[in-house]
Amino acid sequence: MGLASPASADEDKTGPTSSVTADLSCVVGGNSFNIAIHAADPSGVTGVMVFVRGPDTQWGFSSGSGPITTTFGNGYGFFNFGAFQPSTGTIQDGTLVLSVATSGTRTSATGETRPVAAGAWTVEVDLEDAWHNDTFGSSVPVAYQVPSRDACPASKPTTPVATLSGSSVDVAWSSGNDGGVATSYMVVAQPGGQMSRVDGSTTTTSFDQLGCGTYTFTVTASNAYGTSAVSAGSSPISVDSAPAMRTPPIALVRDGGATVSWTSPKDGCSPVTSYTVTASPGGATQTVGGSFLSAIFTGLTNGTDYTFTVTATNGIGSTTSAPSLPMTPAGLPAAPGRPKVTVGRGRIVVAWRAPSGNGAHITHYVVTCGAKAKIVSGSKRSVRFAKLSKGTYRVWVAAENRIGDSLPSPVVTTRVK
Repeated sequence: MGLASPASADEDKTGPTSSVTADLSCVVGGNSFNIAIHAADPSGVTGVMVFVRGPDTQWGFSSGSGPITTTFGNGYGFFNFGAFQPSTGTIQDGTLVLSVATSGTRTSATGETRPVAAGAWTVEVDLEDAWHNDTFGSSVPVAYQVPSRDACPASKPTTPVATLSGSSVDVAWSSGNDGGVATSYMVVAQPGGQMSRVDGSTTTTSFDQLGCGTYTFTVTASNAYGTSAVSAGSSPISVDSAPAMRTPPIALVRDGGATVSWTSPKDGCSPVTSYTVTASPGGATQTVGGSFLSAIFTGLTNGTDYTFTVTATNGIGSTTSAPSLPMTPAGLPAAPGRPKVTVGRGRIVVAWRAPSGNGAHITHYVVTCGAKAKIVSGSKRSVRFAKLSKGTYRVWVAAENRIGDSLPSPVVTTRVK
C-alpha cells in the first residue's frame, strides 16, 4: 500500500525530535497498519507514545514504563507496545517501521475492537524519558485520509482449488477481504502461462486446452483502483485424457469378412492399451493390443452392408470413432453351370444360367467358343457366334464381379457342319 498523506514534519524541543509517517490507506481485512518513527538523537529515550486519531475516537498506545526492547541504533529502534505489540518491526531506509496487524479493526487501550472507519485520521508520536516526560519532542500530527473499501485496490484472492474434469481443469477461488471489491479476475496456469479472465461476479473458470502435464494455478483480482497481489498457487494437478479417435476407420472387403484399419489417436497422455473394433449389424468385435492399427473379421455374411467403429482405451478412459463407410463382404462369383449350346449352319448360340455373385453383382461374362471369346453384360444370358467354319469347337462361360473372375463352367464340345 502507498502513503496516503504528505510527509510529516518535525517540531524542535529540548531533546531529540521525532518524526513519523504512517500508511493508513485501505486498512481493511488482513492488511498491516505501518508506523515509521525517527528519533534524531535517541540518547535518554526510554519510551514512546503513539496517538492515532480517527473519525470517531482516539487510539493511543505506548511502550509503558518498561525499557525499550531494542536499543536505538543510529536514531532508530524497536518498541514493545505490550498488548499492542507490533507483529513486525523492521528498519527500512534508516527508518523504524512498526507493523501493527489490524485485520480490518483498530484496538483501543481498553481492548475494545472496532472497525477501521474510512475518513480522516492523524498520527502523532511522543518520545519520553525514563520519567515519562515528553522532553524529547513530539512529532507534528500528520493527517491521512483512509478511503472506503470500494476505493481500494482489489483484495488478494484466496488460494485457488483445481479439480480435474475429464481432460479439463476446473479452478475455483474466493474473493479476499483485505482490499476493494474485484471487477475481474485473471487466472494463470503454469507452466505455459495460459490465462482465463472472468468477471468479478464469477469465482470459477475452466481450462480445456492445457495438454498433458502437471499444472498449478494462481489468481489476481483487479478493479479501477488497482490489481491485487498474486494468490498462492493451487496444489499441483496432472492433466491426462482418454485417446480421441478423430477419424473413422477404413474397411476393406474380404470373402466373408473384412480388414479394418485406423490411424493412431494424437490425444491422450497415457498410451493406448487396446483397440476394440465393432461390426454393425451383428455386433461382432475384435480386440487388439495398443500397438496394432488393424484387425481382421471373418464369419461375416457376403452381400450384407457392414460399418465398423474403433474404441481406443488407455488408463484414463475410452473413446469411440465415427463409423466407417459401409463395406459389403464378397467373394469370387460361383462358376456358371454347364452351358446350353445350339448349333446351326455356320453358327453357335451359347446360353447359361446366372451363377451366384457371392455377395457382389456380376458385372459381365466371358464366353469362349474355340479361338473366339466375347464379353457380354452381366444381364445377358446368351450370346451368338456366327460365320464359323466347319469343325469342332470347345465352349465354356466364366462370370466376373468386382472381386474377380469365377472358375470356368464345364466345357461343352460341339461340331459345326
